[in-house]
Amino acid sequence: MVADIARPADVVRSMAEVGLRHGKLDVLINNAGAVEIAPLAHVDLDHVRRIFDANLVGLIETTRLALPLLERSRGAIVNITSTVADQPFANMSVYSASKAALLALTRAWAQELAPLGIRVNAVSPGPIETPVYAHEKLRITAAQLEALGPAVLAGVPMKRFGKPDEVAPVIAFLASTEASYATGAQYTVGGGIEA
Repeated sequence: MVADIARPADVVRSMAEVGLRHGKLDVLINNAGAVEIAPLAHVDLDHVRRIFDANLVGLIETTRLALPLLERSRGAIVNITSTVADQPFANMSVYSASKAALLALTRAWAQELAPLGIRVNAVSPGPIETPVYAHEKLRITAAQLEALGPAVLAGVPMKRFGKPDEVAPVIAFLASTEASYATGAQYTVGGGIEA
């Protein structure tokens, strides 16, 4: 199904549909995200709301509504944050703040949900080659991306962008029963960027 987690009605519909179809949820991977590049002088409340609605508000509501389904399976939550949560870039302050807040939620939820048998962990990718940056809703121009590339790679010890298939196995591990004793942890997949 297709849903926009920034729209509360979509979140309610999605979780209701999962409940009707499956009666439980084994894994919730919170991977939605909005990115905008803007210096502080150009940040307005609409910019903040767009990023926080997608990266936090919708994610919190999705997770809250998923709890009964996750509890039935003693499931796992994997939150996808970013290395910018720990090492922010200039002109990405609001995005960086939203990802840092997601790390705080991960650690708090891990403690809160452990008695329910639900594990909560975070994966913090560094710069990853994905088509998501081409999406017009992200409000990043081609020129901004081109300018950002060298600055980003300057901070990556491996001096290259990662690939989605280098991040996916870490997420799969945390979602699996092999990670049954891991909760409240942050796993960085960032080419040597320290979290």
